[in-house]
Amino acid sequence: MAEARFDELIHPSTRLSIVALLASADWIDFAFVRDRLGLSDSALSKQFATLEDILARAVDRGEPPLVLALDSLEDPQNLGTLLRSAEAAQAAADAAQTALARAAVRGRLLVAGRPAVRLGDAVEVKDVPGAGVDGRYQVRSVTHRLAKDRLGFTTEIGVRGLD
Repeated sequence: MAEARFDELIHPSTRLSIVALLASADWIDFAFVRDRLGLSDSALSKQFATLEDILARAVDRGEPPLVLALDSLEDPQNLGTLLRSAEAAQAAADAAQTALARAAVRGRLLVAGRPAVRLGDAVEVKDVPGAGVDGRYQVRSVTHRLAKDRLGFTTEIGVRGLD
């Protein structure tokens, strides 16, 4: 089994030392941190300029970039609750994005009579030449028609995208 370890990009020892200093104070002076850790202004300022690196790392991993900024956290026990809340917010945002994507793909299908089609059913469209509409759809409306012309019994199905 692989040994657990800190991700050096997110948890380098200098950053952990800064967090330890900040944990014991409401605020802390830049010069105090610099002197206490024996860093130059440039080296210390780089510790605060890597948010872009953290976001880029998430994108490289194919993860949604999510940063939780905490100000004046009084009880470290609340961190778990905050992380779960952030995950719930991300899940809600993902669900909203999925709903918007599904709502954007709408249409109507006219097929030979299909009396078994019901509202809410999932239907699959495949092998439609050149249309780019292959995929799964949810049935949103159904109209059955019986005509004397050559079409005979038809079903018009209103759909929205599922995938």
